[in-house]
Amino acid sequence: MVHYFSTKKIMLILLNGFIVVGVALLALVLFLKYFEKTGIFFPSRDITVTPSAVGVNFEEVMIPSGSETINAWFLEGPVSSPVILFCHGNAGNIGDRVLLLKLFSDAGFGVLIFDYRGYGK
Repeated sequence: MVHYFSTKKIMLILLNGFIVVGVALLALVLFLKYFEKTGIFFPSRDITVTPSAVGVNFEEVMIPSGSETINAWFLEGPVSSPVILFCHGNAGNIGDRVLLLKLFSDAGFGVLIFDYRGYGK
């Protein structure tokens, strides 16, 4: 019977395989540790721009929610115009959406936009 691989060669191949898998796992763990620190979003509570900065009138509204109060802006549209309930997502606060608010207002829509708990005021 012919043996193509000796026991020593098989052990060397297995060792190399374990090293490759180990390095790959280490790289994955390091990547996940890096992403864990950079992938978490910390929202800013500072509202630096309001719709009045782009020439849009608005009313600041405070909405009670449980034991807290949520900050919101209402941009009134023309009479009988549709109103958009704007849920801005998790990146930033309502002050970061001023240009979109102007776009909706210029298109003839009313808009109610609010901050989530921990965002904005």
